[in-house]
Amino acid sequence: MKNKNLMSLYTGIFVLLFLGISGNMQGQQAQKQHEKATQTHKASIKVSTLSVNGMYCSACVDKVQKAATNVKGVKKVDVSLKENQAEVEYNGDEMVLKNIVKAIQDAGYGAKVMPKSGAESS
Repeated sequence: MKNKNLMSLYTGIFVLLFLGISGNMQGQQAQKQHEKATQTHKASIKVSTLSVNGMYCSACVDKVQKAATNVKGVKKVDVSLKENQAEVEYNGDEMVLKNIVKAIQDAGYGAKVMPKSGAESS
């Protein structure tokens, strides 16, 4: 009887260890897949600065902010009245950037992409 109970105990421990190890391996695999997807997502996000003309008050800032934010693919928009600029974070598609500029222009303001500090324009 003791041997049978001992064998059941060992079997139970083995099963628990096996499940714990395999469960941990599945968790690690899922975490790696999540990290890879996050890196891919971050790599596709771009930030560009736009020069915006014609803003004179906070209502203008709100209007520019709303116009840019409503463009599909835009993640974040920060508009500065003082600098006459908008910094936009978007999904990396150049068409999205063109649509942001057009949306701001359609809202009644001048907008153009400012060259990046490395003399590269986006």
